[in-house]
Amino acid sequence: LLANSENPDYAGKKIDQIGNQVQRLTRLVDTQLMIVRLNDASQLNTQAVDLHYVLDVLHHDALETYGEQPTLTIDVPQDLPMLLGDGAYLRTALEQILDNAYRFTPPDGHIKLTASPSDHSIVIHIVDTGSGIAQQSLPHVFKMFWREDQARSTPGFGLGLAVAKKIIDLHLGKIMIQSESEKGTDVMITLPTQVQ
Repeated sequence: LLANSENPDYAGKKIDQIGNQVQRLTRLVDTQLMIVRLNDASQLNTQAVDLHYVLDVLHHDALETYGEQPTLTIDVPQDLPMLLGDGAYLRTALEQILDNAYRFTPPDGHIKLTASPSDHSIVIHIVDTGSGIAQQSLPHVFKMFWREDQARSTPGFGLGLAVAKKIIDLHLGKIMIQSESEKGTDVMITLPTQVQ
C-alpha cells in the first residue's frame, strides 16, 4: 500500500521504519532462541580457542559497525594461553558487552578492552567512559529484559548482559561489573584456561 502512495518520500520513510522494526523483532527472536539453547551445556562446541584471534576479530567488527567514535583500543598480548570452550559463543558474549559500552558511551568517550593471563585463567576488562550504572541498579543488570533506562531512550531489549552471563557461566567463568553513574563502567570477565 505504501509503495502505491502518491508521496514517494513519505512511503520510502515508512517502508524503512517497517524494515527496521522487522529487523529488531528478528534480533529479539534470535536472542531468545539462543537463551533457550544456552540452558543446555551440550550445545557448546568445545575446542581449543585462541582468544587473541577472537578479540582481534571483535576489534575489526566493532570498528566496521560503530566507526571511530567513541574510540576503541585493545591491549592483548600475543601469547595468551588457549582456552577450552566454544569460540563462537565466547565472541557473542563479548560482542554483547561491547555493544552496551558503545551504546552508553558518548562519541567523545573511550572504550578499552584488555586481556591478561592470571593463575590458570584469562582476565578480560571492558572499560568505558560512558554514563555508568547507578549502584542500586547493579544487582539487576544480569536479569533478562531488565533495563536501567526505563524511558527506553537507548535501543536494546535488556538481554545482552543476561546472554553474556549465561555463556560465561557455561564456561565456568565469572563476570563482575563495577560502575557509577556518570563515571563509566568496568566489566571484568574471568575465564579458566581449562574447562573441566
